[in-house]
Amino acid sequence: MRRLLLTLAIMLALPAVASGRVVSMRNPTAVRLPVFVNPDGTPARGPWLRWTAEADTPVPAVTITIEPAGYCPAGISGCTRGPQPDAPAGAPGIAATYQLYADSRATFYYELGHVEDWVALTDPDRAYLARSWQSSADWWDNSTATAAGLSQGVAVETGLEGVFPYAYELCAEGVPTIEQTFAPAIPGTMPTVHTGRFNTCRWLRSLGQLRS
Repeated sequence: MRRLLLTLAIMLALPAVASGRVVSMRNPTAVRLPVFVNPDGTPARGPWLRWTAEADTPVPAVTITIEPAGYCPAGISGCTRGPQPDAPAGAPGIAATYQLYADSRATFYYELGHVEDWVALTDPDRAYLARSWQSSADWWDNSTATAAGLSQGVAVETGLEGVFPYAYELCAEGVPTIEQTFAPAIPGTMPTVHTGRFNTCRWLRSLGQLRS
Protein backbone atom coordinates (compact mmCIF):
# COMPACT_ATOMS: atom_id res chain seq x y z
CA MET A 1 0.00 0.00 0.00
CA ARG A 2 1.10 3.54 -0.65
CA ARG A 3 0.63 4.41 3.00
CA LEU A 4 3.87 2.55 3.75
CA LEU A 5 5.88 5.15 1.84
CA LEU A 6 7.13 8.47 3.12
CA THR A 7 5.36 11.37 1.44
CA LEU A 8 6.75 14.87 1.49
CA ALA A 9 5.25 18.35 1.41
CA ILE A 10 6.79 20.65 -1.16
CA MET A 11 5.45 23.73 0.60
CA LEU A 12 6.91 26.67 1.49
CA ALA A 13 0.25 25.31 24.27
CA LEU A 14 -3.21 23.93 23.87
CA PRO A 15 -5.04 21.31 26.04
CA ALA A 16 -4.21 17.65 25.51
CA VAL A 17 -6.07 16.04 22.63
CA ALA A 18 -9.04 13.85 23.34
CA SER A 19 -10.98 11.60 21.03
CA GLY A 20 -14.69 11.77 20.28
CA ARG A 21 -17.15 13.86 18.32
CA VAL A 22 -16.91 17.63 18.31
CA VAL A 23 -18.55 20.51 16.47
CA SER A 24 -16.42 22.13 13.79
CA MET A 25 -16.11 25.90 14.05
CA ARG A 26 -16.75 26.23 10.31
CA ASN A 27 -19.23 23.41 9.80
CA PRO A 28 -21.69 23.17 12.73
CA THR A 29 -22.20 19.41 12.51
CA ALA A 30 -20.76 16.72 14.73
CA VAL A 31 -17.66 15.24 13.14
CA ARG A 32 -15.23 12.61 14.32
CA LEU A 33 -11.69 13.98 14.55
CA PRO A 34 -8.29 12.33 14.55
CA VAL A 35 -6.59 11.47 17.83
CA PHE A 36 -3.13 13.06 18.10
CA VAL A 37 -0.43 11.40 20.19
CA ASN A 38 3.27 11.80 20.87
CA PRO A 39 5.79 9.16 19.75
CA ASP A 40 5.54 7.58 23.21
CA GLY A 41 1.77 7.24 22.87
CA THR A 42 0.82 10.03 25.28
CA PRO A 43 -1.69 12.69 24.15
CA ALA A 44 -0.05 15.34 21.97
CA ARG A 45 -0.27 18.97 23.03
CA GLY A 46 -0.43 21.66 20.38
CA PRO A 47 -2.77 23.30 17.88
CA TRP A 48 -3.49 20.10 15.93
CA LEU A 49 -7.00 19.42 17.23
CA ARG A 50 -8.06 23.05 16.89
CA TRP A 51 -6.73 23.23 13.33
CA THR A 52 -8.52 20.01 12.45
CA ALA A 53 -11.79 21.20 13.98
CA GLU A 54 -11.52 24.44 12.00
CA ALA A 55 -10.91 22.66 8.68
CA ASP A 56 -13.67 23.20 6.14
CA THR A 57 -13.17 19.66 4.85
CA PRO A 58 -13.80 16.07 5.89
CA VAL A 59 -10.99 14.87 8.16
CA PRO A 60 -9.56 11.37 8.65
CA ALA A 61 -10.73 9.84 11.94
CA VAL A 62 -7.51 7.95 12.68
CA THR A 63 -4.72 8.10 15.25
CA ILE A 64 -1.86 10.36 14.16
CA THR A 65 1.51 10.52 15.88
CA ILE A 66 2.90 14.07 15.89
CA GLU A 67 6.62 13.80 15.22
CA PRO A 68 9.27 16.31 16.38
CA ALA A 69 11.35 18.63 14.24
CA GLY A 70 14.03 16.63 12.48
CA TYR A 71 11.66 13.80 11.58
CA CYS A 72 11.62 14.86 7.92
CA PRO A 73 14.67 15.03 5.64
CA ALA A 74 16.62 18.28 5.84
CA GLY A 75 14.92 21.18 4.11
CA ILE A 76 11.45 19.57 4.07
CA SER A 77 8.70 21.48 5.88
CA GLY A 78 6.38 18.53 6.42
CA CYS A 79 6.07 14.81 5.85
CA THR A 80 3.73 11.93 6.58
CA ARG A 81 4.12 8.17 6.91
CA GLY A 82 1.45 5.51 7.17
CA PRO A 83 1.18 2.67 9.70
CA GLN A 84 4.32 0.53 9.78
CA PRO A 85 3.59 -3.20 10.04
CA ASP A 86 7.19 -3.92 11.05
CA ALA A 87 7.02 -1.74 14.18
CA PRO A 88 7.91 -3.61 17.41
CA ALA A 89 4.97 -5.40 18.96
CA GLY A 90 3.25 -3.19 21.50
CA ALA A 91 5.13 -0.06 20.47
CA PRO A 92 2.96 2.73 21.94
CA GLY A 93 1.34 5.05 19.44
CA ILE A 94 3.34 3.78 16.48
CA ALA A 95 2.33 0.49 14.89
CA ALA A 96 -1.26 1.42 14.08
CA THR A 97 -0.90 5.15 13.56
CA TYR A 98 0.05 7.65 10.92
CA GLN A 99 3.13 9.75 11.63
CA LEU A 100 3.11 13.45 10.74
CA TYR A 101 5.35 16.46 11.09
CA ALA A 102 4.40 19.97 9.90
CA ASP A 103 6.02 23.32 10.64
CA SER A 104 2.91 25.44 9.99
CA ARG A 105 -0.87 25.30 9.74
CA ALA A 106 -0.77 25.27 5.93
CA THR A 107 1.72 22.40 5.85
CA PHE A 108 -0.35 20.55 8.48
CA TYR A 109 -3.41 20.73 6.22
CA TYR A 110 -1.29 19.58 3.27
CA GLU A 111 -0.05 16.55 5.19
CA LEU A 112 -3.53 15.85 6.54
CA GLY A 113 -4.63 15.78 2.90
CA HIS A 114 -2.25 12.87 2.32
CA VAL A 115 -3.85 10.97 5.20
CA GLU A 116 -7.34 11.77 3.92
CA ASP A 117 -6.32 10.41 0.52
CA TRP A 118 -5.02 7.15 2.00
CA VAL A 119 -7.90 6.69 4.43
CA ALA A 120 -10.97 7.97 2.60
CA LEU A 121 -10.47 8.06 -1.18
CA THR A 122 -11.13 5.04 -3.33
CA ASP A 123 -9.53 4.29 -6.67
CA PRO A 124 -12.75 5.37 -8.45
CA ASP A 125 -12.59 8.65 -6.49
CA ARG A 126 -9.01 9.22 -7.63
CA ALA A 127 -9.88 8.40 -11.23
CA TYR A 128 -12.83 10.81 -11.07
CA LEU A 129 -10.61 13.61 -9.78
CA ALA A 130 -8.03 12.99 -12.49
CA ARG A 131 -10.74 13.19 -15.16
CA SER A 132 -12.27 16.29 -13.58
CA TRP A 133 -8.85 17.95 -13.51
CA GLN A 134 -8.30 16.76 -17.10
CA SER A 135 -4.99 15.24 -16.08
CA SER A 136 -3.40 12.12 -17.55
CA ALA A 137 -0.76 11.91 -14.81
CA ASP A 138 -0.58 8.81 -12.63
CA TRP A 139 -2.05 9.21 -9.17
CA TRP A 140 0.81 7.61 -7.23
CA ASP A 141 4.34 8.96 -7.14
CA ASN A 142 7.27 7.32 -8.87
CA SER A 143 9.25 6.01 -5.89
CA THR A 144 12.53 6.08 -7.81
CA ALA A 145 12.13 9.77 -8.64
CA THR A 146 11.10 10.52 -5.05
CA ALA A 147 14.19 8.77 -3.67
CA ALA A 148 16.44 10.56 -6.16
CA GLY A 149 14.99 13.91 -5.14
CA LEU A 150 15.51 13.19 -1.46
CA SER A 151 19.16 12.44 -2.11
CA GLN A 152 19.43 16.02 -3.36
CA GLY A 153 17.30 17.47 -0.56
CA VAL A 154 14.36 18.11 -2.91
CA ALA A 155 10.81 16.85 -2.38
CA VAL A 156 9.62 15.20 -5.60
CA GLU A 157 6.02 14.02 -6.01
CA THR A 158 5.44 12.99 -9.60
CA GLY A 159 1.85 11.84 -9.16
CA LEU A 160 -1.48 13.48 -8.47
CA GLU A 161 -1.15 12.28 -4.89
CA GLY A 162 1.11 15.31 -4.50
CA VAL A 163 -1.50 17.65 -6.01
CA PHE A 164 -4.51 16.48 -4.01
CA PRO A 165 -3.07 17.70 -0.66
CA TYR A 166 -2.62 21.20 -2.14
CA ALA A 167 -6.31 21.23 -3.07
CA TYR A 168 -7.22 19.79 0.33
CA GLU A 169 -5.19 22.49 2.09
CA LEU A 170 -7.00 25.28 0.21
CA CYS A 171 -10.38 23.67 0.86
CA ALA A 172 -9.57 23.29 4.57
CA GLU A 173 -8.80 27.02 4.70
CA GLY A 174 -12.03 27.86 2.86
CA VAL A 175 -10.24 29.02 -0.30
CA PRO A 176 -12.09 28.28 -3.60
CA THR A 177 -10.39 25.86 -5.98
CA ILE A 178 -12.29 26.81 -9.15
CA GLU A 179 -9.94 27.99 -11.92
CA GLN A 180 -6.99 27.14 -9.68
CA THR A 181 -3.62 26.10 -11.07
CA PHE A 182 -1.31 23.86 -9.08
CA ALA A 183 2.22 23.99 -10.43
CA PRO A 184 5.58 23.05 -8.91
CA ALA A 185 8.12 25.68 -7.95
CA ILE A 186 10.77 23.39 -9.43
CA PRO A 187 9.78 22.01 -12.87
CA GLY A 188 9.34 18.25 -12.92
CA THR A 189 8.79 17.81 -9.20
CA MET A 190 4.99 17.65 -9.44
CA PRO A 191 2.36 17.50 -12.20
CA THR A 192 0.79 20.81 -13.21
CA VAL A 193 -2.99 20.78 -12.82
CA HIS A 194 -5.56 23.41 -13.76
CA THR A 195 -8.90 22.70 -12.10
CA GLY A 196 -11.02 24.64 -14.59
CA ARG A 197 -14.62 25.02 -13.46
CA PHE A 198 -14.57 21.83 -11.41
CA ASN A 199 -15.28 22.60 -7.74
CA THR A 200 -12.91 20.26 -5.92
CA CYS A 201 -13.92 21.58 -2.50
CA ARG A 202 -17.63 21.02 -3.05
CA TRP A 203 -16.97 17.50 -4.30
CA LEU A 204 -14.73 16.74 -1.33
CA ARG A 205 -17.25 18.05 1.20
CA SER A 206 -20.12 16.15 -0.39
CA LEU A 207 -18.01 13.00 -0.34
CA GLY A 208 -17.53 13.40 3.39
CA GLN A 209 -21.27 13.85 3.92
CA LEU A 210 -22.11 10.79 1.84
CA ARG A 211 -19.74 8.60 3.82
CA SER A 212 -20.38 9.98 7.29
